[in-house]
Amino acid sequence: MSSVGESKARGFFLVVLVGLAVGIAGALLLPPYLPPSPWTGKSVEGTVLDKESQSDRLLMRVASDEGLILATFSQKQDDIDLLVQPGDRVQLRVRGVEPFVTDPVIEHVRRPDPGTGAADAAASAERSARQRTLEALEARLTAWEAEIERLRAVAEEAGDDAQSRGQELVGELETKSGAARARLAELRRATGSAWQELRTGVERAWAELEESLAEAGRQIEEPSAAVAPEEGDADARRPPPAQQP
Repeated sequence: MSSVGESKARGFFLVVLVGLAVGIAGALLLPPYLPPSPWTGKSVEGTVLDKESQSDRLLMRVASDEGLILATFSQKQDDIDLLVQPGDRVQLRVRGVEPFVTDPVIEHVRRPDPGTGAADAAASAERSARQRTLEALEARLTAWEAEIERLRAVAEEAGDDAQSRGQELVGELETKSGAARARLAELRRATGSAWQELRTGVERAWAELEESLAEAGRQIEEPSAAVAPEEGDADARRPPPAQQP
């Protein structure tokens, strides 16, 4: 092979190697900057309870096996409004199971059985979803009440100062857990639109109780970390002011 041919061959292989390197680098670097695929996530199936068309979006309530979901569609609202009716079984592709989802992919729509009315199917699905929600909330609250009792036992075994503070914290937790149980009782009796409003309040109370329980547990089990210095002690430890010349 002549030197010219060898030079061309080396140039060709060099171009191939550079192309492979660029392709591999692109495969490694580009995905983090690309939008997620609409087919990633989890499929959730449920019954459409109702829907509402607004000026720029379509709202749809779905009773899934995971609980109630409010789906907001900002694209193809008219098409979805015609395709999906209350009582239909829908399969949605969502990023994660949560009460509020935006523009989920509709993978499948199934009409209810002819012998079952759409209104009856939707009502039955909603009752089932509410019952699952109530059971989950009851289980969490019962576990927190057991934890409060455990913290009470820990506080009673602490020293005088820590015991007094621990009992005070436990009393505050009992007040909040009692209020949370009262909210749960209201939610059990709620019907219609009041359900969603009360559920929002219950979830807010649950989050507050969970945060208070975690903080109280830290202070009761580690009392030295929760003891703040007395104001007089802090002033005593503060260095004297520099003398003016």
